[in-house]
Amino acid sequence: MRMDGSCTMFKRRLVMKLDLYRRIAKIELKRSDSGICSSGGLLSQNAAASPMLAMTNGYTPLHIAAKQNQMEVASCLLQNGASPNSESLQGITPLHLASQEGRPDMVALLISKQANVNLGNKSGLTPLHLVAQEGHVGIADALVKHGASVYAASRMGYTPLHVACHYGNIKMVKFLLQQQAHVNSKTRMGYTPLHQAAQQGHTDIVTLLLKHGAQPNEITSNGTSPLGIAKRLGYISVIDVLKLVTEESVSMVRSSAFNVNVT
Repeated sequence: MRMDGSCTMFKRRLVMKLDLYRRIAKIELKRSDSGICSSGGLLSQNAAASPMLAMTNGYTPLHIAAKQNQMEVASCLLQNGASPNSESLQGITPLHLASQEGRPDMVALLISKQANVNLGNKSGLTPLHLVAQEGHVGIADALVKHGASVYAASRMGYTPLHVACHYGNIKMVKFLLQQQAHVNSKTRMGYTPLHQAAQQGHTDIVTLLLKHGAQPNEITSNGTSPLGIAKRLGYISVIDVLKLVTEESVSMVRSSAFNVNVT
């Protein structure tokens, strides 16, 4: 079968696209003397090398540059029309990747180009959720200063504070509490940040949450308290902390009831 002109052109463009991704993914972009963004650069030489082209998973060249912290490449792509809010098939943006990887300069660049700091992926996780997981407090601060919500909840109801407590990032927990994150927020299954910390045996975070008003007697939708979780998993130090405040709470309730009956 003879290949006509349009098919030949399509094949050429496809090869060019694949070559572009190969270069960026391996961080092997060949820079000409005039640079990749100038009139003699890569993008201007190749009309098929669009900054908005996506791979099968939805990643664009900007996603890859953001993840690999390739500042010059990212700047070039943004100058040539790449969207800082482009989403992969899983709803991941370049800002998600830069935040998760702990790339402060890349995060600043994307935000300066109007990246949406509150855009969630398919699971509802925002960039702040991801930095809460990784413990990048500096980036969390930058995101919050540019409007990232500490109250943002995933589809299952997890806030950045839930995430930080689960992964044991106490500096992040302190930061989020300073930003007025809700210490008793609940997931769809009724888990509070205190449940998450107790579940992972993070005694220091359990203590910190209690100091900030965490309710030790909150129960999940299946009737489990933070103390119950700690007992089931055998976290002795967590049990000791929670048992004390739980017993104090019970004693206060009983004492209050006794005083009411006496009067």
